[in-house]
Amino acid sequence: MLRFELVEQQIHAMKITLLPFILASFISYNANAQFTETANVTTPGTLNKVAKTYLKTVTKLTLTGTIDARDFKTMRDSMPMLSILNLSSATIVAYTGTAGTQDTKNDTYAANVIPQYAFYNPQNSSGKISLTSITYPTNITSYGDFAFDGCSNLTGLLIIPSSVRSIGDFAFYGCHGFKGSLIIPSSVTYIGDFAFYDCGGLTGSLIIPSSITSVGKGSFASCSGFTGTLTIPSSVTSIGKGAFSYCGGFSGALTIPSSVKSIGDDAFYDCYGFTGSLIIPYSVTYIGNGAFKSCSGFNGSLTIPSSVTSIGDSAFLQCWSLTGSLTIPSSVTSIGSYAFEDCYGFTGSLTISSSVTSIGRHTFYFCPGFTGLLTIPFSVTSIESYAFCNCSGFKGSLVLPSSVDSIKENAFEGCSGFTGISIPSSVTSIGNYAFQNCYGLKSIVTFNPVPLTGEALGVYTFIDDDFIRNLYVPCGSVDAYKASPAWHLFNMNISAMDRNVSISASANSVKSGTSVTFTTDSVCLSGSATLQWQVNRKNKGTGQTTFSYIPVNGDTITCLTIFKDTTTTSNVIVMNVKDTSMGIHSITSNNVTLYPNPVTGSLSVSITNPLSQTSIAIYNLNGTEIFSSNVTSSITEVDMSRYSAGFYLVKIISPDCGMITRKVIKQ
Repeated sequence: MLRFELVEQQIHAMKITLLPFILASFISYNANAQFTETANVTTPGTLNKVAKTYLKTVTKLTLTGTIDARDFKTMRDSMPMLSILNLSSATIVAYTGTAGTQDTKNDTYAANVIPQYAFYNPQNSSGKISLTSITYPTNITSYGDFAFDGCSNLTGLLIIPSSVRSIGDFAFYGCHGFKGSLIIPSSVTYIGDFAFYDCGGLTGSLIIPSSITSVGKGSFASCSGFTGTLTIPSSVTSIGKGAFSYCGGFSGALTIPSSVKSIGDDAFYDCYGFTGSLIIPYSVTYIGNGAFKSCSGFNGSLTIPSSVTSIGDSAFLQCWSLTGSLTIPSSVTSIGSYAFEDCYGFTGSLTISSSVTSIGRHTFYFCPGFTGLLTIPFSVTSIESYAFCNCSGFKGSLVLPSSVDSIKENAFEGCSGFTGISIPSSVTSIGNYAFQNCYGLKSIVTFNPVPLTGEALGVYTFIDDDFIRNLYVPCGSVDAYKASPAWHLFNMNISAMDRNVSISASANSVKSGTSVTFTTDSVCLSGSATLQWQVNRKNKGTGQTTFSYIPVNGDTITCLTIFKDTTTTSNVIVMNVKDTSMGIHSITSNNVTLYPNPVTGSLSVSITNPLSQTSIAIYNLNGTEIFSSNVTSSITEVDMSRYSAGFYLVKIISPDCGMITRKVIKQ
C-alpha cells in the first residue's frame, strides 16, 4: 500500500512538471501554424464578407479579383494573424468614400495604387507588424503615403516593380527588416519625404535613377546598412533636409552633380564613411544647417564655390579630416554658428571674403591647424563668442578692422600664436575671457582714447597673459589707462603708440580714371614705426605719408603702422568711382562672350569695345589663378588645352565698370 501511494505521488509530481511544457508546445504550435487561404473578390470592398470565416486566423492569403481601399483596411485591421500576402493576381480599383484606409475621412483612392495608410493605422499610429512578406500586383503605379509605415517585420528583398512612378511620404518608414540591395527603377520620378527612413537592413550601393529631380526630406535617413557608394544623378536639383542623414555606411567619394542648387539642413549629417575631397558645385547657392555635420571621413580639401551665398549653422561641424587651406568666397554673406567647429584637420590659411558681415558663435572653434595671419575683412561688424577659440596655429599680429564694434566672450581664447593685437576705436565692448590664454602675445594696441570699463570690458579678458609686455594707447590717454582698474595688468607698461595714424583722401566720389592722393594724419611721430599702404588688403606703397593711384569703384584703402612687436591699421576709405563711359563702352553681360563653351582647346573671350586697363583672369575651383592678361583687342585667346577638365571662372575686370564673372567648362 505504501509503495502504491509512493508511485501515485511520483506520477502526480510528473504531471505538474510536464504541464508547462505541454502548454508551451501547444501555444508554439498555434503561433507557428500556417492557415492558408485563397479568396476571389468579385465585388471591390467585400473582402470582409468573402473571408468572414477566417478573418481572425488566416496567416497566408492569396487574393484574386478586384480590390480597393476598403479591402486593404480589412487586411490591416481585421486580420491580426496575416503574415504572407500575395496580390500578384489582384487588381486595385479606384474608390471614393469614408470606408477606406483613412478611416472616417472622405478621400479618393486611385486605381493601381497601394493606398495611403494601407498597412499603417492612423488611429493608433502603428504598422502591421504581423506582415512579413507581400507580393504586389504587376501593374501598380504608386505607393501611397504611409503605405507600409511601421511594418518592421517585412523581410527579404524590397523589390519595386518597374511600373511604379512614385513612392509616397513615409511609404516604407521603419521597415528595417528588409535586407539586400535597393533597386529603384528608372520609372520612378518621385520619392517622398522619409520614404525609406530607418530601413537599416538595406545594403550595398544606392543608385538614384536619372528620372528623379529632387531627393525629399529624410528620404533615406538612418539607412545605416548601405555599404557602397551613393550615386546622385545630374537630374537632381535639390537635396532635402536630412535626406541621407545617419547613413554612415556609404563609402568612397561623394559627387554632387552641378545640377544641385541647394543642400538642405542635415542632408549628409553623420555620413562618416565618405572619403576624399569635398567639392561643392557652382550651381549650389545654399549649404544648410548641419549639411555635412560629422562627415569625419572626408580627408581631402574643401571647395566652396563663388555661387554660395550662405553657409548654415554647423554645416561642416566635426569634419575633422578635411585638409589644406579654406577660402570663403566673396559671394558668402553669412557664416553660421559652429559652421567649422572641430575641423582641426585644416593645415593651411584661412581666407574670409570681404562680403561676410558677421562671424557666428563657435564658427572656427578648435581649428588649430590654420596657419599664417588671420585677416578679418572690413565688412565684419561683430565677432561672436568662441568664434576663433583655440585656433592656436595663427601667427603674427591680429589687426581688427574699424568696422568691428564688439568682440564677444572667449572669441580668441587660446589663440596662442598671436604676437600682437590691434583693437580699433570702433570696438565698444569686449566679452569675458576674449583673449584668455593667448600665450604668444607681446603687446596690445588700442585706439580708443577712453578705456573700456564696467560692462563694456568683460572679466578676465586677458587672464593668464602675464607675459604681455606692452599696452600702446593713443597719445594723451596714458594716464587714463593707468588710472583704470580694468587695465591694471598693464600699469607698468602703458605707453603712447609711436604713430596714431588716420588717413584722408584728396577726393572721393570721383570720375573713372581720376588719380586720388591719400594722406596720413599722424598724431605721434616719435619712434621707428613703418607705414605700409594697402589697397584691398594688398601692399601698394611703403614708408611714405602720402600715396596716389587711380582707384576702381569699391576699392578699400588703409594704412598699416608696423611696430617692432605688433601692427595697427588706420581707418578705411571705400572709394566711390563713377562710370563716365556711355553705350557700348560699358562692360556689361551683354557685350562679353565666351566661346566655345564647353571648350577643349582655345577659348575666345570677346569684349565689345573694351576700355583701357581692362584685364582677364581665370581661376580653378580651388581659387588659384591660372591665367591673367591685359585686354589689348576685342578678342583674347586663351589656350585651355593644358588644363584639366572641370569648371573654371573667367573674370573680366574694368577699372571703370567693376567686374563680370562667367563660368566655362573645360572638357
